[in-house]
Amino acid sequence: MATIAELQTMRETLVQKRFAGIREYTIGSRRLVYQSDAEMGAALQELDRQIAALSGTQSVSTIVFRTSKGL
Repeated sequence: MATIAELQTMRETLVQKRFAGIREYTIGSRRLVYQSDAEMGAALQELDRQIAALSGTQSVSTIVFRTSKGL
């Protein structure tokens, strides 16, 4: 399993490639090809999940809004 530092590096690389519009690149001996932006987004979510799991933090899954009219 990859370390947190390796996962963060992979995530940074993926974000840079995504914003540059590059869907095919090589990391070491691995060649990665993403068919769509949605597939790249899913890969980012998975990397975020793995980073959170290794660092012992969890992402917020529910946000609760409490509003009032000020009365």
